[in-house]
Amino acid sequence: MTPQLDYITTPICPNVSKQLDQAREEMLQLGCFEEYLMTFDSHVRLDAFLGILPRLSARRYWTLLRDVWISAEVTLPQKQAWLDLLQAAQPEREAFMICSERRFLKRLPEVLTIYRGCGHVDGVFGLSWTLSYERAKFFAAYSCGPRRRILCPGQAGQWPVLAKATCSKADVIAYLAHRKEKEIVVDPSKISLLHATEWRPREP
Repeated sequence: MTPQLDYITTPICPNVSKQLDQAREEMLQLGCFEEYLMTFDSHVRLDAFLGILPRLSARRYWTLLRDVWISAEVTLPQKQAWLDLLQAAQPEREAFMICSERRFLKRLPEVLTIYRGCGHVDGVFGLSWTLSYERAKFFAAYSCGPRRRILCPGQAGQWPVLAKATCSKADVIAYLAHRKEKEIVVDPSKISLLHATEWRPREP
């Protein structure tokens, strides 16, 4: 399970690259997996995580997967790889969320209304949604910005798209509260899409 990445990678001069490779090897030998993963740009960190899977205990699998997910700027190009990892038959799945997130998810109603902002209608069926319409608008606008167009060429349209859907709480993979995003991670095949329309931010 190796995702195909079409991203731009930051160039590194040969001497620095050799030193970085040596430092990474030392981190792996010491079991410093968090530090090891942080030496990779966020858009290639998933590949690095896949490379250390055999070394991970069940709990570290989930805590590190959480870190990699949260730091990932885009997940749609590797949607199936992410879905396989998030639905893996690994024990201690609860470690993917912190205690306060698990408590919040438990208090939510059985059917959730969720939103997603993306750069093109083809990106509607992603894994990352939010309970907040305002956050969805933020991501819709950001998805058509210059950085996202570089990271995901061809995935941004002229105008961003806002989607609204419902899903069963039982189908939610995780609720994540980082950066106040109120993120709902869910298999898009489990959602019921209500609508997805172009969103044109008001002119300043």
